Amino acid sequence: MIRAATLVLLTMLVATVGLLIAGAGAASAFPGQNGKIAFVSFQEPELSGIWVINPDGSGLSQLTHDSADDEGPAWSPDGSKIAFYSDRDDANYEIYVMDAEGAALTRLTDDPAFDVQPTWSPDGSRIAFSSDRDGDEEIYVMDANGANVTRLTNDPGLDNGPAWSPDGTKIAFVSGRDGNAEIYGMNADGTGQTNLTNNAASESDAAWSPDGSKIAFDTDRNDPDPDNCIPVRVCNVEIYVMNADGTAPTRLTDSLGIEAEPAWSPDGSQIAFSSFRGLKTIIDIFVMNADGSGQTMLTSDPGFEFQPDWQPLGGPPPSTPTATATAPATATPAVAGTTIPTATAALPTPQPMATRVVVVAALPRAGIGGGAAPEGGVASSWPIAALALGAGAVATVSSAALRRRRGWW
Repeated sequence: MIRAATLVLLTMLVATVGLLIAGAGAASAFPGQNGKIAFVSFQEPELSGIWVINPDGSGLSQLTHDSADDEGPAWSPDGSKIAFYSDRDDANYEIYVMDAEGAALTRLTDDPAFDVQPTWSPDGSRIAFSSDRDGDEEIYVMDANGANVTRLTNDPGLDNGPAWSPDGTKIAFVSGRDGNAEIYGMNADGTGQTNLTNNAASESDAAWSPDGSKIAFDTDRNDPDPDNCIPVRVCNVEIYVMNADGTAPTRLTDSLGIEAEPAWSPDGSQIAFSSFRGLKTIIDIFVMNADGSGQTMLTSDPGFEFQPDWQPLGGPPPSTPTATATAPATATPAVAGTTIPTATAALPTPQPMATRVVVVAALPRAGIGGGAAPEGGVASSWPIAALALGAGAVATVSSAALRRRRGWW
């Protein structure tokens, strides 16, 4: 009986962590006043939908209402639009844009391949994104109306998760060309591609500070055995910040779980992120100060909330510069008996998920370097995916997660 209960718990943990690393990509923070935080809430029957919430937990509102996966929200630099990717019109993911209220939906890409992870240029005229349309994952750029698609990277390794710098001159992205997932930087025209992290661990989810001086990211570099953590235990992934040139990496979070998908506030004072920590079996959106202190849970729901992005509002930001990271802050635990400020609004209770058991076989770390592709798709692009699933792990996952696993985990 105990053994059976343990197996059920492990499969729940694997499925939950898999949602967290479903592929946010990266975030570009544009200077301005702090607006709403867009994020993805995973619920069936509507699966993954895009929601917004105020930074104090009020004003919770659902923007997309359909039976498809809508993910990767990315605010335009003026805060009037949200780009995202969805499988609502066909079996693969395409990039769409809508206004800040969820109306005026427009499809931007139309390709048999997966087009995901949009990020705006700071003048709002272009959108960079990831696609496997030429056989493997590369970074592309297009006009904001979907025209003039141009390929920026061309490497046998997987390149994805672009994030445009606030001054428009650089794009940070994730690459597996060196055998593991690293944060790279390049000029906005694709030249000058440079490894910024140069670490044996896996890094992903690069996020520019609004003044362009720093990049936040998540990494498994503190996990003692990231290749074999699941199903033995929850893997350890933490958020770091470094200078834009890759120097002075500093740890911001310190928890027994996964802290990922950082997104800076437009005034540079805070960072929103996704958290799967402690004894929790759900994923929530947290907010912390830019030095890692003051970690506060923003959403509190039986479902899964992830992929945050912060809306920039018009007008100059406060004169306070981007905060300088200090020593790692102790993460706020989400366990019984601990008081954590939470949002007053609640998302609807999810309906029972349609599940089945899937054996994830031969999934290499980071899915990089020509590894086997699960579900018949291209090799997994997400460096932390192998930490959560592991080769041969047995996971109970939802129908949405099964579709999403094709190439973007």
